[in-house]
Amino acid sequence: MDSIGRYEVKEMLGSGAMADVYLAFDPKINRTLAIKLLKSEHASNDEYRFRFLREASAAGNLVHPKIVTVYDVGEVDEHPYMAMELLSGNSLEDLMEANHEFSIPDVLEIGIQVADALHYSHSQGVVHRDIKPANIVCAEGGTQVKITDFGIAHVDDTHNSQQTQMGAILGTPQYMAPEQLRGEKIDGRADLFATGILLYQLLTHEKPFTGNTLASLFLEISNGNYVHIEHLVADIPPRLARIVSRLLQKKPGRRYQTGEELSMALQQVKQELTTKDESVTDSQVLMSIWSVAKSTIQTSFQWIWISCSGALLKLLQNIKMTPEDVLTDVDRHQRNSLKKHAVLKKRTAFHKSQVHIPFRVWGSVSMMLAVGFTLVICSTVVYFSQLNTMRSFALDSGSALAKLISINSAEAMLGEDWITIETLIEDLKDNQEFSYIFIADHKNTVRGSSEETAVNLPIDIKGLPTASTTYAEAEIRDWLYEGTQVFDFAVAIKFQQKSVGKIHIGLSQSHLANAANTTLWTMGLLIVITVISVVGMTYLLISRITKPIALLQKAIKQTIAGHADYTLDNTRNDEFGEVFKSFNALLDKNEKTMQALMPDAGESEKDDPFLSENDDDDKTVLMKVIGSEDETLVMSPQPTEKNPEDS
Repeated sequence: MDSIGRYEVKEMLGSGAMADVYLAFDPKINRTLAIKLLKSEHASNDEYRFRFLREASAAGNLVHPKIVTVYDVGEVDEHPYMAMELLSGNSLEDLMEANHEFSIPDVLEIGIQVADALHYSHSQGVVHRDIKPANIVCAEGGTQVKITDFGIAHVDDTHNSQQTQMGAILGTPQYMAPEQLRGEKIDGRADLFATGILLYQLLTHEKPFTGNTLASLFLEISNGNYVHIEHLVADIPPRLARIVSRLLQKKPGRRYQTGEELSMALQQVKQELTTKDESVTDSQVLMSIWSVAKSTIQTSFQWIWISCSGALLKLLQNIKMTPEDVLTDVDRHQRNSLKKHAVLKKRTAFHKSQVHIPFRVWGSVSMMLAVGFTLVICSTVVYFSQLNTMRSFALDSGSALAKLISINSAEAMLGEDWITIETLIEDLKDNQEFSYIFIADHKNTVRGSSEETAVNLPIDIKGLPTASTTYAEAEIRDWLYEGTQVFDFAVAIKFQQKSVGKIHIGLSQSHLANAANTTLWTMGLLIVITVISVVGMTYLLISRITKPIALLQKAIKQTIAGHADYTLDNTRNDEFGEVFKSFNALLDKNEKTMQALMPDAGESEKDDPFLSENDDDDKTVLMKVIGSEDETLVMSPQPTEKNPEDS
């Protein structure tokens, strides 16, 4: 083919599913361009003709530096064609297939340009509907891009509604939004969803949705099942990860609503990267430590999962009856897990390398741990010492009280004077410290008790432990009675060294527990207040120390950069004031040395025997030595006008 209309065809550039693209020349305006010609087998198809002409109409009405320009539309032998801008470079798809590495600034720049172009396109009523790497051309050796192929674009109009509906679910499945898959009415937010997939792919070299079949792919997109980008890219800025995550939201209302919003968000990330502050805040330190801990935990769990899935795969392989598709799925999951584990290890290593803990932080934390540990140890010793003392006091008091009651009830027990026993019980029941009282005769029959139903029955304290300890002639049991911790004191009732009965007294430990809890809370509060006070004072003290260090560091950097006039305030009356004075003195001495090594031009010419009268127009070369390095300064004199008579 020699020509298409008035355009001279040079060669074929490529061929797609619907059209061929040729390199052509327009002799009228002396311009090289590209001609897109609908293929012969589609020229008679109304749908393909409509789609082709719609692309020409959609792209032809868009004038934007990031959208391919359409110059002319025509028809030759019933074959529609369009003359369009010739783009030099490769598509993003070709670059990714060639394993081209896109840095994060590159991805941000590409995303901003695509977002700006889409914002303009949507404002003109044109929805592209097929944003993908193959339809974005990147200029050679740069990151300048242009959007191409508006073949299935949707144009807001009232004409050809039937044909418009024919293209409602057209597009590349892996880049289609959920509402686009369902055949619903779409708007520019569907293009932003595809832009999110594009950014995800540029950053990870993987597509977020990778179903093996169309059904599984549609299900993944509809449910939003994908590996979040921060799990695959170690050093991605958190804000950029959130931008991609928002673009891939299932519901259009949760995405960015316009390309302008997306562009502004990406520009903020770009600005943060270019104007990153070298100083580290305390919140950044905590986030860095949390990132290391989180990555380490995720890496450990991923390794456990790999080990389990590997064991399962070996087991299934040994079982000959396992279906082949099951083995394939398990093997695929195993390989994906190994790949993810490698990424997690890389991310953990990156986070560890980024952790920078300032002196004010680790100094304060060290002081907190030292003071806290010391206070906890001392408080623990004091608490348990006090608890043991109170327990011994309670046992002494309880044992003495039980023996006193046994002595007072011995004569009545011997004379079987049960009225006296009941009177004694009534007097003791008013004391809330007694949880129960049982007085039994030598036949173990209860003759007096705080529980009236137990009188005249064999003594039976349900749940009372059999094991006991002897303390001051009393059998003591520590047990739980009706939800209350009590000491049970069992003492024999004796008359003239002969046992005539037995007494069981239950003393509540509630007061002992309350005293112990009060001590515990008091010591805990004391520890917290002391640690906060010490850490606060340590932090302020270290901050006062680090601020002049930061000033000195800044002054050194300014001096290295050549700003020799940067001096420090030497009004401080502490050790740092002495350091600042010494630094300023060093600058002054260095300045004097520089001036001494650069003599005036008159003296140089007078004393230098190698300069002659004819050397006025030559460059004067001076050598100076600073430290151990040689430096050459080349100085050119100002040009002067020559007198014609001199020539």
